[in-house]
Amino acid sequence: MVNRIRSLLSPPHFDDEDQMRVARVLNFSLLVILAGGIIFAIATPLVMPDRLNRMPITLAVCILAAGMLYLLRKGRARFVALCFTSALWLLLSYATLTSGGIEGPGFTLQILVVVIAALTLGGTIALAFAGLSGLFGLGLYLAQQAGKLPTNFGASVTASATTQVVAMFAIALLLHQAARSINEALIHSRQSERMLAERNRLLESEVAERKRIEVELRESQTRLTEAQLMANIGAWESDLQTGKEIWSDETRKHLGFDENVNPTFDLFLSHVHPDDRKVVMRKDGDNFPKENTRSTQYRVALADGSIRYIVSRASVQFDAESRPVKLVGVTQDITHHKEAEAALTESEEQLRLATNAAQIGIWDWNIQTGAVTWSDNTYRIFGLTSDTFKETQMDFSAHVHPDDLHIVRSTLDKADADGQSDIGDFRIVHADGSIRWVYERGKVFYDAAGKPVRMIGIIQNITERKEAERAQLEQGEILQTIFDHIPLMVAVFDESWHFRLVNRAWEETLGWSLADLQDDQSVLSALYSDEQQSQAAQESVKAAASQWGDFKTTTRNGNLIDTAWANIRLSNRMLIAIGQDITERKQAEEQRFELAVEKERVALLKEFIGNMSHDLKTPLTVIKTSLYLFERVTEPERQQSKMETIKQQVLLLERLIEDILTMSQLDHTPELMLISVDLNGLLADVEHKLRPAAEGKRLSTRLELDKNLPPVLASESDLYRVMVNLVENAIKYTPDTGSVAIRTRVDQTRVVTEVVDTGIGISPEDMLHIFERFFRANEARSVDIPGTGLGLAIVKRIVDMHNGSIEVESTPGVGSLFRILLPVNTNLAIASA
Repeated sequence: MVNRIRSLLSPPHFDDEDQMRVARVLNFSLLVILAGGIIFAIATPLVMPDRLNRMPITLAVCILAAGMLYLLRKGRARFVALCFTSALWLLLSYATLTSGGIEGPGFTLQILVVVIAALTLGGTIALAFAGLSGLFGLGLYLAQQAGKLPTNFGASVTASATTQVVAMFAIALLLHQAARSINEALIHSRQSERMLAERNRLLESEVAERKRIEVELRESQTRLTEAQLMANIGAWESDLQTGKEIWSDETRKHLGFDENVNPTFDLFLSHVHPDDRKVVMRKDGDNFPKENTRSTQYRVALADGSIRYIVSRASVQFDAESRPVKLVGVTQDITHHKEAEAALTESEEQLRLATNAAQIGIWDWNIQTGAVTWSDNTYRIFGLTSDTFKETQMDFSAHVHPDDLHIVRSTLDKADADGQSDIGDFRIVHADGSIRWVYERGKVFYDAAGKPVRMIGIIQNITERKEAERAQLEQGEILQTIFDHIPLMVAVFDESWHFRLVNRAWEETLGWSLADLQDDQSVLSALYSDEQQSQAAQESVKAAASQWGDFKTTTRNGNLIDTAWANIRLSNRMLIAIGQDITERKQAEEQRFELAVEKERVALLKEFIGNMSHDLKTPLTVIKTSLYLFERVTEPERQQSKMETIKQQVLLLERLIEDILTMSQLDHTPELMLISVDLNGLLADVEHKLRPAAEGKRLSTRLELDKNLPPVLASESDLYRVMVNLVENAIKYTPDTGSVAIRTRVDQTRVVTEVVDTGIGISPEDMLHIFERFFRANEARSVDIPGTGLGLAIVKRIVDMHNGSIEVESTPGVGSLFRILLPVNTNLAIASA
């Protein structure tokens, strides 16, 4: 109750000190007037009944004071001050007119109005009220002097004194209240100054902090810009009222625009992929969400035809009426992220396909609780389902083969420093009762104390691999047995000619073991000490043509044996050499060859004897017949004719025997003694010697010799025999009136001699045999020209021994050309063929 009364009597509170001071003065003054009016209204009927006529004025004053206190509580301090001062001046002026004029107490109390005006409205208003009171007093004085006021108008001395005491007391109270207010204002001012100083200090601190924050903000903005560039993030803003769009450079880059393009929403929409335009936030003002932000992903088609993935996060700003006015947001190029997601999805799919194809399962073991989690592939490996497996380590161990339980029980002991544990291969019992092989590998995870808490790993069905390994082992044993017992030598080389494998036949035949071959890489050279044989062997191995080749091979103990090798190249570039000892076969072949040669010699000898018997019998028969006739005829002329016949046949026999001896001598002469021979001079001698025989048949002979012909290295007697034989044959087989030409010339490094005739020629069938011994062409036999059949064989043998060659061109009935080609100035010794 006391607090309620104190609250009613206390002046209202104002932040402004002047208003607060005015409110205190007015509140005090109005409360005094209100209290005085109430006391006057109560005391007047009891003490001054003659003053009852003033009760209405007193009540009006009380009501006015109460109303002003109400307005003061509402914050209308200056209005209340003006009304209160004006009303008080009017009231006192009325009292002055009704009670004594300027000498009455009412006029004296107007000093109180001036003081209140000075305290509440300021000096200017107080001067105005003082001037107004002065003019009012001057008017009253002039009115009294002119007799315009009643004579009994003056107040008594007692009333005047009382009025002055009241006035001074009221002024003193007002001044006391004003001084108190001023002191409180000064104290409050000092407090305000201190608060202001503190605020200034805080403000300076805030300014410094704001500057620091601005610097940090700029740095943060710079970092944000750099981060946006690094993260491919751009910013944008869209004013929904004006349609203005603001895009950052990075946003332009995301959308495929340069800095010169004026950004609009329609332009942006034109670059959005047609299938994604429906997900882009519309700008019709009706579809904006009320949540703070919205994220949208869409594709953008760039000018180069490429597609980029963009994610946009937008925030909507609304006005007071909840209408959207602005969109602000960011864009980020997530193309690489999308590509990574696609790659990850593809990788996961590949992993799934790979694990399915490789029959690999994944498991997770909580070591503390013993709980086990399996993937679908793991269930398939065991032939179990989630309903039949209790997902505990104990249940897992129940499906491990009893003989292999020690492998899985020592899982944690096998973990290395990084927690990797290669558990290894072991057997499991499939749900159908079959035994299958699996491989497990895991990683152990530890807590802060180093205690194992979890293990994750993979399990793979390797039953097929184990069966294949077993089959391969069996096959390997079979192949190794074959490899060791095959009667062929087998060696395996790598690309660097290092031995990788040899079999028992190799070691037994050649004497080197695999250890010897690995320690000594020069064995291959030892096998083929002959450089030509070694080169041939290496080329054969490199070619790897799978064709057999024969070589002379040296064994470790120095024996030289005959071997045959075939080489095969594998896909890994390794080589396999397969060989066999063919020494016995070679010896048998040599024996067969020698036997064949001997048979050929016997056949040749038989042929020779047959030809000889035929060629000897003919002249002997002629001689015998001629002698018989010679004894029977008596005419000298006929005897002389038979004698000539006998002489010719004797010469033929002599020529035949001479050719046989020459051929035998050439067969047994290893090389000829060569000298420098003038081939042109030799041919001139031959032509001179045989010219009479040509003239006897009326044949013309010509020498067409190259004057610059160089000398040749030859056996002059043998070369003379060749030329005589060719020219003599040309004369014999050329009909009368024909011609024989002898030519020489140089053809690069060879000296060419040609003997050309216009004779009977040689048929193509006989051309193949003209250089065979005792062969005579059918044309030669048909003209009954005697010959031994060894002439051209002797020519061919001598030319060959000179490292030369002979060529023949002939047309039956037209003539023949024999061409001898000899090397120029050769210094090589000519060996017998």
